[in-house]
Amino acid sequence: MEDVTHDIYELYHEDFIKKIKEDKFYKYYYNLLETGTIYSKFQNRKLIKDIDEEWVEAIEKALPHIHYVAENPRTFIEDDKQIVNVSIARKFTVESIKHLAQHSEMIDRVKEDGSVEPNRILNVLKEESYNTYENRFINTLIRDLKFFVNERADVILERNKDEDGVLLEVDSNIDNYSEFISYKIEMRIREKQTDMAADEENLNMYSRVSVLHKEINSLACSKFSVIMSDYPLVKHPVVKTNAIAKNVHYKACYDLWNFIRSYNRVGYRVEIIEQDPVINRKFEEDIYHSLLMNFVMLREHMYYKDIINISRGLRDKEVSVASIRQFMEEVVNEYNMPEADLKQLILKEFAKAQREKNLIVNKANKLLDKKKGKEDKKAKIENAVSWDEFVKAATAEDRALKEEQDKSKSSGKLTRREKDKLKKEKNIRKQQEAKRIEQELEKKRKERRLEEQKKNEEEQRRMMAEAKALEEVKSKKTLFGKFRKKDK
Repeated sequence: MEDVTHDIYELYHEDFIKKIKEDKFYKYYYNLLETGTIYSKFQNRKLIKDIDEEWVEAIEKALPHIHYVAENPRTFIEDDKQIVNVSIARKFTVESIKHLAQHSEMIDRVKEDGSVEPNRILNVLKEESYNTYENRFINTLIRDLKFFVNERADVILERNKDEDGVLLEVDSNIDNYSEFISYKIEMRIREKQTDMAADEENLNMYSRVSVLHKEINSLACSKFSVIMSDYPLVKHPVVKTNAIAKNVHYKACYDLWNFIRSYNRVGYRVEIIEQDPVINRKFEEDIYHSLLMNFVMLREHMYYKDIINISRGLRDKEVSVASIRQFMEEVVNEYNMPEADLKQLILKEFAKAQREKNLIVNKANKLLDKKKGKEDKKAKIENAVSWDEFVKAATAEDRALKEEQDKSKSSGKLTRREKDKLKKEKNIRKQQEAKRIEQELEKKRKERRLEEQKKNEEEQRRMMAEAKALEEVKSKKTLFGKFRKKDK
């Protein structure tokens, strides 16, 4: 997918930031930002959901048969027998006469012609009933299927949570000599749709689960389910009646019944991919530029503006205890990290920063070697990390990170074995690169020690030669003095 914002970002840096870097106010205010108290928090998390297609296909295959059975349920004629007053009896049947002949207590009198007058009689009503084993089996299947699908669809179809997505928080306090400037911003980017829509295959699976979820819940609220709610459910295992064993629709439902009871997997995989929340130097520069431009914009729309004296000397950057305390509180409260893990993390990042600094110093050392002069090289090396060199190193780091992200995106459709292989190769390259850098640094340290040792030896020889020459001059002066005395 094309990065539509990258071109604007490049234009912003190439055509605008480069031009204003020589401005006096830019240098003045950027120094305030660097020496002020600025807390920044960056977070980028993405939710990846992978669906097992087996259970989706099994339900899709049986769903048309369930619809057919629910729309065409099996029925039978059920007799409803009730003994009622003869005045409200609807119909007299042969069964009613037989019952009356067996129960003479319901006869009031017998007439002379042999006819009888009953006071009560058996009333038989024939009604259509849905209370068949097959119908109760389908109703139980629909209820179990609703629970089976909803349990998975609720997780798969839910929206991303608040902590997912991109978050940038900036909280700054700047002392501008005659005024205090505070700045707070919170920016979030959250996708409306889950990341299932990232490609056509995932979008298709996402839509299929959504359709299943709607159809199953619709079946659970259908007329058939409402009618069957008065009848008992069927227990596992199902009795294979003639209809269930031979009818194609009931056979498909029977297969699905056994499948959902044998399927003991979750049916989906949820994975959170989190970007490293470290704000590198380049990102920090962008935040500073944003703060600077917002300050300039606000002053442009102010009627009463205080005078800013930009001829003041630049402040030295100091370590802010408040920012360290804020970082520690965030780690302890939000991440609940054990003390040992925190110490290990800090030491690891400190060692990494030291290695990066050594690389930049190493580059500066190479530049200094090309220059001629009698200045102390060691003192120059400590201060030779120029801003341009740092920017180049940061740019190279970002370029390598982007290439790595592109590779990870392109490997999204690889198998697990191929992904593990790529990960292993990546770790090997990292180890080799770290080893190579360490060897280069060790080589430079040895060369520097030899050079210093050689320089010290030359200095000692020079001092000894000067001392010897001085002694010779003194001896000559003494001898010359003696000769002068004799002449006198």
